Amino acid sequence: MIVIAPRKVPAVLFALAAVLLAAAAALFGAAAPAHAGAAASGSAASAGTFAPTPAGGDLTADPFLTSLRTSAGCPAGFGASAALQFVMPDGSAVTIPGARESGGFDTGPFTLTYDAIGGTLADVIGAPVADGDHELRVTCWNGTGDAAPAAFSTTITSTGDTWTVKSQAVPTATTLTASPAGTAAAGAEVTLTGAVDPAGAVGKLAFFDGATALGEADVVSGQATVKTSALVAGAHDLTARFTPADPAAFVASTSAVVTYTVTAATQSPSPTDTGSPTPTDTGVPSPSDTGSPTATDTGSPSASATTGDTTSGAGGTSGDGGTGGSSGGGSTGGNGSLAHTGAGAALPLGVAAGVLAVAGVVFVRHARRSGLLTFGAPRHR
Repeated sequence: MIVIAPRKVPAVLFALAAVLLAAAAALFGAAAPAHAGAAASGSAASAGTFAPTPAGGDLTADPFLTSLRTSAGCPAGFGASAALQFVMPDGSAVTIPGARESGGFDTGPFTLTYDAIGGTLADVIGAPVADGDHELRVTCWNGTGDAAPAAFSTTITSTGDTWTVKSQAVPTATTLTASPAGTAAAGAEVTLTGAVDPAGAVGKLAFFDGATALGEADVVSGQATVKTSALVAGAHDLTARFTPADPAAFVASTSAVVTYTVTAATQSPSPTDTGSPTPTDTGVPSPSDTGSPTATDTGSPSASATTGDTTSGAGGTSGDGGTGGSSGGGSTGGNGSLAHTGAGAALPLGVAAGVLAVAGVVFVRHARRSGLLTFGAPRHR
């Protein structure tokens, strides 16, 4: 246990206060804006570009440029202040003072104007400007001194005491359309059209089905077209790739994937055998063949001949009323025609029946007359 003498209490309190003040100073020092004094290091994402005025000049002049204009506003929330910086070979950025504008830099493109920067560019950065390419950067900050995550950038080329803005390759955007749109039959011609923005871009457009090249064409007034019939049935991922003739003037670009469907080619149906047999003459007459003779009874007694012999039981007389006639107009077929099958058997049976009927009638009459058969009482003569 540590015991502090009463007379030493004020000294201890002063020591603690000093420690607290030192810590506070360190915190506030860390929060100071990077552009307020020395350099800020590291690279930043791109917020766009800026155009200096003039586009070249004397590095020993003060200022070496008079103004600059950004392509867009600062990132939202980082419009409190903005400044031009020179990026050193080690990646650190030195702020160039002298801009007259302040505030509202996140509302849109803005201009920074310089009357003087406090000497030559070499004086400001504290080192000679070597020959070669150098990045100039415009950085934005919020109200508490935090730098925006993205910055505006351009490149200058220095030679001796002169500088010029390095020619920047212009970004391009490529789009692809296919006609007919969406789908086509296998073997059909498909027209692929690529469009490059800006329309002044010079180069070639190559068209691909996945990794398979379909053809290429020169870009004219921002467009190029290729026609192909090589797409087989199935799904296809089509793209168009722009390759600039001068990579220093334009940036290459690739279109978004266009999904395309090719269907199997349709064919005209060939005649098919429906299974219905072709009618042929088999030699067998059909039921409707009127050439088949109608079987008619031409004199043979029919089986339906009736025996009309009646006998009077009460009066003792018998009447011989039997008839032996046969119906000559009867037919053995219901519709006057014989079926092909069974006709040969029906005719002999009909004839036999008629013969038996006639024989029966003759026998009865002969037996009665000869006395072999009697019916009831004998006849008186």
